[in-house]
Amino acid sequence: MVPLAEEIRAALEDLVAGLPEGSASVRAEDGRDITTLRVDPSSPTAAPVSVIVPHLGGGVTLQAGKGTIFEIPPAGRRYTGLPLLEELKSICSAVLGGGLEESVVFAGSEVVKAVGSVRLQRPVTVRWRRAFVNPFKHRKEELLRYEPYSGVGR
Repeated sequence: MVPLAEEIRAALEDLVAGLPEGSASVRAEDGRDITTLRVDPSSPTAAPVSVIVPHLGGGVTLQAGKGTIFEIPPAGRRYTGLPLLEELKSICSAVLGGGLEESVVFAGSEVVKAVGSVRLQRPVTVRWRRAFVNPFKHRKEELLRYEPYSGVGR
């Protein structure tokens, strides 16, 4: 595991340690070019979190819920004005506290569009969509409001 992935894993474990026991778990999956860190809530109504850390650097990608994606550059400061690790912890803490809402569009079982909003000091909204989607696939939109990880206040 690369040093940045180890720092992020420690930060995620610290966040989870502040929750009631059994609320969530942190796991790491090392790939050839990336390390994926996951925070899995025990409650199905809480938003899962994944952090993708490329081994060659270049920032990280944080996915929360079913389709909300935050791309945090190496210096951070994109969403909160904080350095990368602090920005990541701030967003994750808000998600664990039930501060994520999203609208996700599926084409079949594939996510093709998402608009997510996380409540930080000010709400931060991110959006993305696939450039090409098969026009014949059935599309379905879900509006999701996630609950806090067992006992974390909003």
